[in-house]
Amino acid sequence: MVLAALLVSKKETKPRSTDVAYKHVKFMPMSIWSGPGDVNGKDPNDCRGFENFVGKYSRDTKQQPDLECYKGVLNDKGEADPVRDMQLRMQYVEDAFDVAKQTQSESSECLNIFMLPEFFFRSVRGGYRVEDMLTDDAIMHPIEQHLLEPMKQMALNNPDWLFVFGTIILYQIDDQGRVHVNNLSPVLHRNTKMMVCKTHVSTIDFLTVQGDGDHVLPNPTSVSRRMRSELYNTGDVEGAHKFASRMGFQVAYNTFCLRGIKFGLDICLDHAYGVTKERTAYPAGPYAGDGSVEDGTGAVDVHLITSAGMSIMQKNVATDHGLVLLCDGEANVDTMQSAQRAGVVSAYTNGGKEGMELEQERPVGSSDYRVFFGTSFYKDQSLGIFEPMVRTYAEAELRLE
Repeated sequence: MVLAALLVSKKETKPRSTDVAYKHVKFMPMSIWSGPGDVNGKDPNDCRGFENFVGKYSRDTKQQPDLECYKGVLNDKGEADPVRDMQLRMQYVEDAFDVAKQTQSESSECLNIFMLPEFFFRSVRGGYRVEDMLTDDAIMHPIEQHLLEPMKQMALNNPDWLFVFGTIILYQIDDQGRVHVNNLSPVLHRNTKMMVCKTHVSTIDFLTVQGDGDHVLPNPTSVSRRMRSELYNTGDVEGAHKFASRMGFQVAYNTFCLRGIKFGLDICLDHAYGVTKERTAYPAGPYAGDGSVEDGTGAVDVHLITSAGMSIMQKNVATDHGLVLLCDGEANVDTMQSAQRAGVVSAYTNGGKEGMELEQERPVGSSDYRVFFGTSFYKDQSLGIFEPMVRTYAEAELRLE
């Protein structure tokens, strides 16, 4: 009873060191399938030219085995070309953002939010293999040069936007043969740069390699591929934090503040475990962001979720009266058709209780996505989505907790 009283008392006094800069939010997520290609799917050419592995995304469970593939850029020898892969994925993001800007709010009192789904950056290996993730090498890392630097420029050039760039999958195999897996979400606003690390690894996050898998990321959730590692039930938090620091990013423990607004960010399965909601009561470490909120406890104002196969779970929503915004890269993506037919909505006000109006959706207008992501998804007419889109939700009032 005493503890509960203390928590209530603390929640009632949440000083904000600066005035809140925004009064409204406009959400413009990218709706794109970020899962693997599907050998047994609607598109018979989905995995042509790519190596196949056993996966759990496959929609046709009657056929065996459920073979899937990671798609990405290959060189002329058919080998992974991670640098070109990063460059082209980032170019596609910039193309999508150009579409989002067509419906941005022009008001200085409105924060525009552009979000990508989980697994947008992962390559044909299932992740970008790095040899120096756990070191402090001063040489500019390819991830920094080809992904993080362009992201920084986008944030600096668009001051009234919050960018949540989905997630980047990195892995390193250390000298003991242990696989360190990092699933990181870069979050940027102006010159504030943060990374949120996923805590829980899902069974559908990776495909299972058969035979020699040195050239690809072994499925961390597969018992046969544990390789004496103890880093599979949770993300490699230590490696993620070292990498983020080396890249000049703050480590955000799921909650952070910007311009007087309190945000929370869950990465897929972390939402099912209520990680952000737990952080609001017992925040671990410093409150990341621009220092505009002095007290990080209590409900957030905006709860963000980037995922690939996760829907909003009301019991784990970390805001009482604020906004809940989801960008999902799997079957839960909403469209004008699905919103009208099945009531599928990925943006809510009033603590997740009232759906926001989906005003419009605009195609990105490029076929590049076929190189990176499975295309069978878009052949399934029942889903109501036929190509990647940028969705625009109606401007919503920002209610502070």
